[in-house]
Amino acid sequence: MTYKKLNGLLLLIISSYFLVACGPTSKYYLTPPSTPEGQACIAQCKTKKLQCEQQAETQIVKCEREAKRYCQERTPCTNRPVCEFDANCKSEYFQCYRNCGGTVQHQQM
Repeated sequence: MTYKKLNGLLLLIISSYFLVACGPTSKYYLTPPSTPEGQACIAQCKTKKLQCEQQAETQIVKCEREAKRYCQERTPCTNRPVCEFDANCKSEYFQCYRNCGGTVQHQQM
């Protein structure tokens, strides 16, 4: 990678960081159910969320590996696949949490 490309990439990363850091943030306040059954249900929700996040990570790693292979076969590397995977793990977890009798409060900051 040339020095000019490296500088451009570094500038893009830093700019992205500041855009995300300056954007609106959210806080979520979770109140678990008081029953033992509800708490056991929440534990299952946490397990499902972890599995969802692991699957999403696996998909991204697989995509990045395929994109790298794609670029190794083409010089110059154009139309490189973009690796994005929106698993929606957080929203599914919150819905599961509510279904167990817990409450989820959202506060925009």
